[in-house]
Amino acid sequence: MYRTALAIVTASLLSAGAAAQVPETDAGFAVFGNEQIYYESTGSGDAVVLSHGAGGSHAIWMHQTPVLAGKYRVITWDQRGWGKSTNTAGRAGDPNTAVEDLGRLLDHLGVDKAHVIGQSMGGWAVAGFALRHPERTLSLTLANTYGGLTTEAMDAFMTTDEIQERQSRGRPSDIADPVRAFQYRQISRLAPPRPPTDLGERLFGAGWDLEAARKSTVPILIVTGPHDWIFPPEMMRMLDAELPTSRLVEIPEAGHSPYFEFPDAWNEAVLEHLGG
Repeated sequence: MYRTALAIVTASLLSAGAAAQVPETDAGFAVFGNEQIYYESTGSGDAVVLSHGAGGSHAIWMHQTPVLAGKYRVITWDQRGWGKSTNTAGRAGDPNTAVEDLGRLLDHLGVDKAHVIGQSMGGWAVAGFALRHPERTLSLTLANTYGGLTTEAMDAFMTTDEIQERQSRGRPSDIADPVRAFQYRQISRLAPPRPPTDLGERLFGAGWDLEAARKSTVPILIVTGPHDWIFPPEMMRMLDAELPTSRLVEIPEAGHSPYFEFPDAWNEAVLEHLGG
């Protein structure tokens, strides 16, 4: 048990609403066979699981954990092959494996139910978990990701010349603010190089049951930004229209990483969703 860097982040880095003092963090590994999955748990209350994207790790949630931990038990973790987690079996980036690991991690931590939040790649893990374990899912947040839930119209939209051209000229760093872009790159460099070269094939080749998602009663928040060139806001609006329990929030001026670009707005939207 130790106090991580999150507990000593200066006040200037903390988003509005953070507790006066960040609770201590428990950290460790959940061992599944030959794999070790790293996690950190901060605060108490209903569990909120934050699942990172391909450019991050557990540390990328530096702007969220201190804020959410004032009311919730915040669990961050490294997917296989990212951060401190191992990839012995070579299954890093596999959505089904990520769903299984998330379930085992919650079992290891004694968590029966949780709010699950996924950014980009992390969306596949949390969406798959919510569909397989609705009884364990308090709410689902898809942050700049469709998480494997797609329609023919969404797939067709992503192959249009307009989207292909938009993706080719997307922001080089994705994050407009140079200071935040630098911080993001620094945190990303703490992790080993991205493990699988076929990550796109693994993710985009795995789709979850959209019909089951339509029938789900789990509350869903979809977060997007107008400058997201990876999963454009138009695509997120299409997904929102398919899900009866979803609500869409578009954060102005944001790209693919509004949780890092504009954490105050992102945290506010998520806290409202969790409270609701």
